[in-house]
Amino acid sequence: MRLNRLVILIIMMAVVISTLSVSVAALGTVTSCYENGTPNDNFYPGEDVCVKAAGLISDTYYLIWIQHNPVLADGTLNPGEDPSGCLEFKRTDANGNLSVTKIWTNISGDLNYYDIVLDQWTCESVSVYEFGKYNSTTDGLDTVNDVVGFTAPVPELPTLALVGIGLVGLVALGRRRKR
Repeated sequence: MRLNRLVILIIMMAVVISTLSVSVAALGTVTSCYENGTPNDNFYPGEDVCVKAAGLISDTYYLIWIQHNPVLADGTLNPGEDPSGCLEFKRTDANGNLSVTKIWTNISGDLNYYDIVLDQWTCESVSVYEFGKYNSTTDGLDTVNDVVGFTAPVPELPTLALVGIGLVGLVALGRRRKR
């Protein structure tokens, strides 16, 4: 009987979270591309690397750069690793889209793995909110590899919450069976 209540509670929580997802700003995709907007993750020496994004937070400034070391959730960002030599500062449109932006001209050197980082820049008075740390709810990220690459859309908060609720339910079920 108690197990049935637990299952019902988990289902109810999942329904509540899924209905709240409308109010949560869900980030879309960040894609590496050519200047004409054609997606590409396999760049070779002599080519230009561009980035475009869709579904980000509208009318928001992002600092864009290339980072050599992998970016982890809540990890420290390091714009100093940008091999292009410059950072870009762009604003999304009213729909949360970022137009094609050139971030590395005429690449050269060894072929390596890179992450394209879009760090949200929101100023409140003098302070900067969450700048310098990767925050999956406000920042954008595309994993790029100069040989075999792929784009990595940022998971939405409700999706992660549902997975977490499911894991909590499985742990509770396992503990219940041990008794």
